Amino acid sequence: MIEAFFKNRSLRTITLVGGLICAIVPALVLAAGSIFAIQSWTFHEETTRAHAHARTLADLFQQQLSAQLRAVETVGDTGRLLPGVTPESIAPVFAEFMADRPMIDRISMTDTKGTIVAANPARNPDGTSSIGSNISDRQYFQDAMAKKQGVVSREALIGKTTGKLVIVLCAPVYDASGTVAGVVLATMGAEDLSAVIGKFRYGTSGHAGVTTETGIVIGHENQNLVLNRADFSKEQLWQFMGQQNDGEIARYTDELGHDRIGGFATVPIVGWKVWVSRSVSEIDGLILESYLYDIIWVGLAIALAVGATVLLARQIARPVDAVRLTAVKIADGELGARTSEEGPTEVVELARSINKMADALQDSLEKERDGMQKLQQTVQEYAGLAARVASGDLTARVSEAKDATMSELGTSLNRMTGSLAQLVREIRGAVKSVASASAEILAATSQQVSATAEEATAVRQTAATVAEVRQTAEAAARRTRSVAEMAQRMANTAEDGRKSVEESILGSDAARQRMEALAERILTFSEQAEAIAEINATVGELAEQSNLLAVNAGIEAAKAGEAGKGFAVVAAEVKGLAERCKEATVQVRRIVVELQKSAQTTVMAAEQGVKAAESGAVTAQRSGNAIGALASSVTEASQAAQQIMAAAEQQEAGMDQIAAAIQNIEQSSAQTVAAMQQVERATKDLNELAQRLSDTVQTSVVEA
Repeated sequence: MIEAFFKNRSLRTITLVGGLICAIVPALVLAAGSIFAIQSWTFHEETTRAHAHARTLADLFQQQLSAQLRAVETVGDTGRLLPGVTPESIAPVFAEFMADRPMIDRISMTDTKGTIVAANPARNPDGTSSIGSNISDRQYFQDAMAKKQGVVSREALIGKTTGKLVIVLCAPVYDASGTVAGVVLATMGAEDLSAVIGKFRYGTSGHAGVTTETGIVIGHENQNLVLNRADFSKEQLWQFMGQQNDGEIARYTDELGHDRIGGFATVPIVGWKVWVSRSVSEIDGLILESYLYDIIWVGLAIALAVGATVLLARQIARPVDAVRLTAVKIADGELGARTSEEGPTEVVELARSINKMADALQDSLEKERDGMQKLQQTVQEYAGLAARVASGDLTARVSEAKDATMSELGTSLNRMTGSLAQLVREIRGAVKSVASASAEILAATSQQVSATAEEATAVRQTAATVAEVRQTAEAAARRTRSVAEMAQRMANTAEDGRKSVEESILGSDAARQRMEALAERILTFSEQAEAIAEINATVGELAEQSNLLAVNAGIEAAKAGEAGKGFAVVAAEVKGLAERCKEATVQVRRIVVELQKSAQTTVMAAEQGVKAAESGAVTAQRSGNAIGALASSVTEASQAAQQIMAAAEQQEAGMDQIAAAIQNIEQSSAQTVAAMQQVERATKDLNELAQRLSDTVQTSVVEA
């Protein structure tokens, strides 16, 4: 295709097109590359930023829920400081809690059976009271009673009293004796989540949302989705969020049919999925603006390249056109035409060469005209000589020319004519001798052809027999070579087995040493476990004393009344800490006992491992001796097979030489037969030629 384009094209066109291609193609490639790079970079940056926003939002929810849950747990622990956990005694605590927690809509307390006995505010917005309602069927109540710790409902629930979508935080309530007296629970509206995620909107189409771990929407800028408890587990978005805790979201179609990209994260405490996204169409608009700037610069670069290419093509084509026109004139016969020696170096050299060529052509033409006249006269005289010789007159001669070359040719023609006359005289005498000799040769040649044909037949039969013997020798050599290779592989395998056994012995020794070192370390570890047990006993005594101290402090705080309220909270915390320390010491004591038992079992197993390693080393040593003896036997067999293979190869080489010699003899016989047949034909031709030659020479005149 490229050759077809350059065919019959002017240098100006080729230069212009080539320059434009070299200028425009790189610019277009660069523009296309930058476009794809901008698009890829922009989408990557958007998904990365959305992922970061989603993580930040998830961390914010984690902090808020953890803070609210700790506050609810504090309310539950406050019951330890009260003389009795009753609605009247807990009411001041609820009031103080609601004053400090604006995000909490309501706080309530139930008894151990799940019946609400106290609430703040006391009545619902519709004027009804939640006192007496039972929530024992709710999962969060059952989890708090069973786990004896605070929990956050993982699902958003519809409040029985308010009818709104709420998140429940609950914790057990303890009385002064440390017994669970019920559950304290606080609710926060789901609309608070929507208010928080609204702050993470960016761009004109960005938004955020929150779902439960099962896909139910509990926070979104579209409140209808929240109120209708939309299930996003059936949306395309859930293909990304349902498989992992956080990550980037590739292109997906939202509930309104818009293409979006973004990122998501998980709130660990409740497993909620938080996502932040942005419309693909808005991002494409930003990319398009970048494209427009790129197109302007690419167009400017192409325009400059086109101008430079046109100017360059003109400067190159102008002097070349002048040289071309001069060459056309010279080709048309105008040998006086000359071209200007200006322009690029290559063009100047071309112009000089054309001018020199024109000068040389003009001189040669003048000399050729003079020589042609002299040559015509001489040729006419020589043609007359040739005509006389052709008619059989070998006595004709030519005069010597003035030109040295033609004079030498005339002398040669005269000598040739004299030589032909002498040759004819000699041929006349020789023809008679050749005729008689050719007849005798023809008879002898016919006999030789018959004998040679019989010899060739015998040689072909011998060659066939040798070929069969050679095939038998080759088959024997191949079988011998296979046996030798198999013996060599067996020797290598035996040697590898011996090395493997040696490595096994070394490995058994190393394993025995490691097992002994392990036993020593386990004994040391057992001694350290005993030291841990002593320290744990000391910690338990400290926990007992701290518990007594906390009880005394609680009693003193109760005596102090309102002034000792803060000290009572501290005493409750100290008491709780002491109880947890006691529980921890019991767990540590149990773990230490288990560790000591495991250490003793491990020491016994290590001793058995040492004995097994020693037994394995002895067995491996015996296997090594047996494999070594086998390797020696296999090596001797391999050496014998190698010797047999060498002898077979020598025999095979000898048969190849015999076969080659027989083949050469066969070829020589065939060539001899062919040669004798050719000699026979040549003799016949010679006899016929002698007869024709005798007839021909009789017509030539050799003497005047």
